[in-house]
Amino acid sequence: MTTKFKRLCKQALPPLVMALNAPWGMAASFSVTDNGATVTDEATGLVWDRCAYGGSYVGDKDSGTCNGTFLNIPWAEALKKAEEANGARYLGYSNWRLPNVKELESIMDPSTINPAIDATFFPNTPQGLFWTSTTFSPLQSTAWCVKFDSGYIQASDKTIARLARLVRSGQSSYFYDGLTPPSFMSALAVTPSTPDATQAKATATVDQSGTGYWMVKAKAGPAPTVQELIDKNQTVTVAAGEPVSISLAALTPGERYTLYFIAKNAAGAVQTAFSTEDFTQSQSSPTPVPLFGALWEKLLLSLMVVGVSALCLRMRRA
Repeated sequence: MTTKFKRLCKQALPPLVMALNAPWGMAASFSVTDNGATVTDEATGLVWDRCAYGGSYVGDKDSGTCNGTFLNIPWAEALKKAEEANGARYLGYSNWRLPNVKELESIMDPSTINPAIDATFFPNTPQGLFWTSTTFSPLQSTAWCVKFDSGYIQASDKTIARLARLVRSGQSSYFYDGLTPPSFMSALAVTPSTPDATQAKATATVDQSGTGYWMVKAKAGPAPTVQELIDKNQTVTVAAGEPVSISLAALTPGERYTLYFIAKNAAGAVQTAFSTEDFTQSQSSPTPVPLFGALWEKLLLSLMVVGVSALCLRMRRA
């Protein structure tokens, strides 16, 4: 291999690696386009609306800001707004869409928070969850969202009003949808308590360090959404590979329950699916109840003594 070719490889490979990793939230190379109204990501070819949906960019292309009322809308309406934008040729284009989870995650800046996005290129980004077009596969009534104030992804019920940001162009959405959010495994075990049938002990083991969120629901009831589980705010700190104890209380003896658990790692990525464990709570151990009162027990014992004595006397006389 010639020296010139080696130098070429050394210079060319790092940008290629960055481009391949850009959908996972790696550093992106942005440029302002359309007189400041859009931002183009050179690594992915995606062209982003500079403002959250409902806002508009005002001022100089390099030092302006986003003004207006940023809309919080349900998931289905966010998809519809993209269609409406195309019908109106928003900013002169008719190929807008709601980004999928990997596309939207690609503009997140994991090195900062509040906001976790480059504020120079995306000024005045509102706090809150932003919809993606990607459905959370274990629970079809939810979809993935990206939170740009704290910098993490999570699933949300599709009926809840969230923010949106439109995108166009870029690599094939098939390429992005083929990439799944970071996943990690967790294992659960539940041991019902025998002395106190209203309590139980659970252990959770996760292969990444972070925070675990848990909830117990009756087996016959509906499963919680990811958002409900997180909002419940019953948490435990987990260390990679180390079992952590969870105390369960206020249980009904004999009732069947399901323990739901989901983890978020230190980078803010949320586990792609619930871990669940079904269990039946122990029945209370009954307190022995005397068949007779103390007086009756003494009377019965006396009769037995008299009977045995009489039998013994009769046998002696025989």
